[in-house]
Amino acid sequence: MAWDNKELHEKFEPLLRCLEEGSSVALLTMRGSCCPVTRAHCDMFQLARSVLLGQSLLCPPGTPPFSECLGLLALNPDRSIKRKFERRSESENPIRWFDRAHLIRLATAEVPWLVLNNLEAKEAVQELEEDTRWQHLKFVHFHLNGADDVARWEKWKHASASQRYITIGRREWTEKVLEGAREYGVLDTPHFHVTAELPDISATAVRTALRCQDRDALDRMLHPSVAAWCLRNRIYSSTPAVEKAQLR
Repeated sequence: MAWDNKELHEKFEPLLRCLEEGSSVALLTMRGSCCPVTRAHCDMFQLARSVLLGQSLLCPPGTPPFSECLGLLALNPDRSIKRKFERRSESENPIRWFDRAHLIRLATAEVPWLVLNNLEAKEAVQELEEDTRWQHLKFVHFHLNGADDVARWEKWKHASASQRYITIGRREWTEKVLEGAREYGVLDTPHFHVTAELPDISATAVRTALRCQDRDALDRMLHPSVAAWCLRNRIYSSTPAVEKAQLR
């Protein structure tokens, strides 16, 4: 199958055509399983966007403050999620890619600056940079990650002027990232920044809530349209409600 980002370009076009010549645009890219996409995924983009639009210190030297910030959310392939489920001895099958993509569209339908990305981050950024309509704009790419992922892979070691990171704080992991980035000399530079922590929303807890159809828990963790689709299609809903008490 040939992948393209037509949907992404169509969604971003109204925002980009309003910008003046020489404007800087931050591009946030993230890849995840999103099985299913939760409020936390979208909140990560929202928090990073607010940081980038409010802190000129994160603009590369010689770059004006960001006039816009766009979010590109990509999905891990089905095979990698299946392996993850098998390692964790989870009995269910993961939600397939096309359905996870549909759920991202539902969760971001009312967010004009956040969209599903079908390409690798580098390719998606390159497409925007090479689009003749946006030659008057300057795009600056940031990799968006949770602190747990950054700590496991010590991603601060890869931070540079051409490889920028925004790390979302996460309980029990934030301090590890701060220590590592500080020792490596990249903390709070234009190419590595750590934000405040966000409330944890565990994908495992979401799947448990879906299995026992705990609507109160789902309201806290999922966009209403995502929750409704999952319930309607009985995603992970075959287990008795005995697990409901574990969510509280």
